[in-house]
Amino acid sequence: MTPETNDAASLRLLWEDPSTGEPVEQMHVLPITIGRGNSNAIVLNSNRISREHARLEVENGQPIVRDLASTNGTSVNGQRVTLSPLNDGDLIQIGPFSLTVDVFPFYDL
Repeated sequence: MTPETNDAASLRLLWEDPSTGEPVEQMHVLPITIGRGNSNAIVLNSNRISREHARLEVENGQPIVRDLASTNGTSVNGQRVTLSPLNDGDLIQIGPFSLTVDVFPFYDL
């Protein structure tokens, strides 16, 4: 019997802090927001990042990134996007930060 995915997923995001060079790894259950404002699940400090820059969520069982009308935009694998599906190994570019995506779907048991 194969488990079926539902509309939830968790992601591991990996990046290097551009100011310190230190690696960062965070695991999150979607949905989350990313931006420089303190109310975001992931706070990235750069004046090139909007207060609420992007949202990671699940749509029709697929993790996606949605740009929140940010000033400087969001890219996935080098392509500027307003909305894009996310898969293992994808690279989300937000300001000076490059976040590598690992997808972990939840399963209905």
